[in-house]
Amino acid sequence: MTTVIIRCLCCYRHQDQRKSSVISKEKVMTALKEVIDPELHISIVNLRMVKKVDIEGENVKVLVALTVGGCPLSETISDDIQKTLTKLPGVKHVTVDTTVMTKKELETLRTEIQSGMAASRKGQGSGSAMPPGINRLERKGIRNVIAVMSGKGGVGKSFVTAFLAVQLTRLGYKVGILDADVTGPSIAKMFGLKGPLSVTPTRLLQPATTQTGIKVVSMNLILEEPQMPVIVRGPIINSVIRQMFQDVEWGDLHFLLVDLPPGCVTADTTVYANSRPMKISELKPGDHVYSVDANIARYGRSDILNAKLERKRVIEVVPQGESEVFELRTKSRAMKATFNHPVLALSKTRIEGSKFRHYSLGWRRLADLRASDMIAVMKGPPEAESDIFELPRVSTKGTIPVKLPQLSGEDYIGFERVTGITHLGRQQVYDLKVEDNQNFIADGIVVHNTSDAPLTVFQSLPLQGVVVVTTPQDLALMVVAKAINMAKTLSEQLAPVKILGLIENMSYVVCPNCGEKIETFGHSKAKDAAKKAAIPFLGSVPIDPEITKLSDEGKIENYANPLFEDVTRAVRVNATKLLEPMPGAMPIAWSDEKSK
Repeated sequence: MTTVIIRCLCCYRHQDQRKSSVISKEKVMTALKEVIDPELHISIVNLRMVKKVDIEGENVKVLVALTVGGCPLSETISDDIQKTLTKLPGVKHVTVDTTVMTKKELETLRTEIQSGMAASRKGQGSGSAMPPGINRLERKGIRNVIAVMSGKGGVGKSFVTAFLAVQLTRLGYKVGILDADVTGPSIAKMFGLKGPLSVTPTRLLQPATTQTGIKVVSMNLILEEPQMPVIVRGPIINSVIRQMFQDVEWGDLHFLLVDLPPGCVTADTTVYANSRPMKISELKPGDHVYSVDANIARYGRSDILNAKLERKRVIEVVPQGESEVFELRTKSRAMKATFNHPVLALSKTRIEGSKFRHYSLGWRRLADLRASDMIAVMKGPPEAESDIFELPRVSTKGTIPVKLPQLSGEDYIGFERVTGITHLGRQQVYDLKVEDNQNFIADGIVVHNTSDAPLTVFQSLPLQGVVVVTTPQDLALMVVAKAINMAKTLSEQLAPVKILGLIENMSYVVCPNCGEKIETFGHSKAKDAAKKAAIPFLGSVPIDPEITKLSDEGKIENYANPLFEDVTRAVRVNATKLLEPMPGAMPIAWSDEKSK
């Protein structure tokens, strides 16, 4: 009798799938090329760290040689290997064992890396010169300087900064936090730290250290009495932030996270809106405000300033709570705002090899302005909104001092010199988001939408990356767009600054009884917003009452949540991929091992 075996097409497809999912050493090694050493930013395969690969059915066992014994980042490397290999078809279980390179292997690797770095530096040359007036500080022993920013207050940006620092420390990284919110610092309280900071023999500030080893510098750690209000004149704050970075003994760090405050104007600020002056607190989405579109065109040695006023729609009016504010005064105008609110200012630079100067317009923080600086002001809205106003020519011909356009009864826009900046204390402040030009007229002075990050940090600190924080109810795409535009501008003018991605805080709350996710502030659109802005979405962070409790008690390091691990991993992976390693810097673990 003949037995006939009938097989359907599905059987053949399953058989083909099983054949294609057969694990091989070549496939494993190819996948491991995607695992990057956290410090050297080089594949562990290229570093010859992968010593052995054993495959038994669906199980893969990898032997990795660490560069030094007791490497603090060994668990991070092992975790990356497991996550990478378990994505391969047919792999169900991954085991990672570690050993240590021999002295000969390490010396060979060190020589190769140093040679590669030298060749890279030679190929890069001296690099482009910094713009006039911009003096960026050196990174010293800090591998990555990353700013955490948002488009408004109240999104939990300081908490995101804190939990990123805690999670990165748990992964074996050395981490520091610079709390750049000079007038309203909160980081120290979350970690239960108290000042004042001590001074080293070399007259540098010694950062406060948390229980898990995070280094922290904050204004309320510098003050003898943390409860005292920080009363600092706006122009001084610029140097304060620089000193909090430069005059501190940070030592070797893998990450320095900079917590940045937003900027705002006070609730009683008058804006030119809906064809009449009105208080900013009275505005609502859909209203229209007057916005300035101005530029200086260069013709040879002459500069011509052109400006026009346009009606722009208000996207959002956001109360920001109370904050320390300052009054900015000119001869005929006075405006109250936070120290880092951008103001349209006129600056001049000398033409290379010439006694002549060129003029330019740019946004400068209130804190960076000085007496006699020229800022843009306006008298009132035009009768014909489409009129284009060509202001007097700004010429550099001859040696006669340039006569800048002043405010007059005939001009709607002009320039006045700053006469003073005074601290006023805490007041209710507002953030106004305007379409397109993103600027408006506040008490007769031309200001930009809030400065998501203090320009001092971007201009002075050796910033490399930015993490943007938002919440579901604050997901106006302008928040992301502004961050991208700022990063692009800095990449062109200063040095590459990459946006590492978007984190959505307060995304939802988990019901303690059934475990259901409740979207308290509405359905999340963070992924869509990140995709539209062409930046990575790093993850969503839930609302958890335990966070508030531990923050108030100064025990934020005791908080743990697997979701935070995923968000932190996304941040560090993107940092490794996008940020350039420090030229000539060897792994911190090598220095630690040598000092033992």
